[in-house]
Amino acid sequence: MSSTIKLLAFLLIASGWQSRSYAQEKVLLLSGKEIEGEKVELDSVDIRITRTKKDKKKFIFYDQSRVFSITQADGTTDIIYFQDTTDEDALSIREMQFYIIGEQDAMKSYKAPWALVGGLVITAAATYQWGPWIGLIPVIPFTFGIAMVNPKIKRKAVSNPDLLREDAYIMGHTRKAKNIKIQRVISGTIGGFVVGILTATIVANANK
Repeated sequence: MSSTIKLLAFLLIASGWQSRSYAQEKVLLLSGKEIEGEKVELDSVDIRITRTKKDKKKFIFYDQSRVFSITQADGTTDIIYFQDTTDEDALSIREMQFYIIGEQDAMKSYKAPWALVGGLVITAAATYQWGPWIGLIPVIPFTFGIAMVNPKIKRKAVSNPDLLREDAYIMGHTRKAKNIKIQRVISGTIGGFVVGILTATIVANANK
């Protein structure tokens, strides 16, 4: 892949939008998420993605530091990401590729329903018992506890077993799975907060 040559050309782009047209290309973010767009424009800092919905154009902006690559309709890939040599922990292009695959595998397979239910039940019960603000306190140690535990990678959640030999893949999969757990707790907490308040309100009105 001529990613090095393309990267050098990219770094020479001067300030100001440089228009590049693609037919439903994919922009791959470092988070593992893929964004499809009809057109991409680059300046020295940002990437602008043009999407059309119901005959109306919508523009989505991403800082280039959040983007790994752009894949054109013909399958050609431009690598936007580059390793920060001043950061000893920065991943190489190859390592980042494995890291992103790990994130994507985690997003496809990891659901963490118990984290959602746990956040909902704990917050609903505490909010009902102690009120809306004190009721949020018990979920804090629950969230911290979840954040401290690294999820185990199950083989069925891995798109290719050989990937388990790559440290960057394991890192990406584990971190994304942990983030998903925390997000599920937060979603459950919001739902539990509402349920707790509604339940307390209904009970209070019934006892009048």
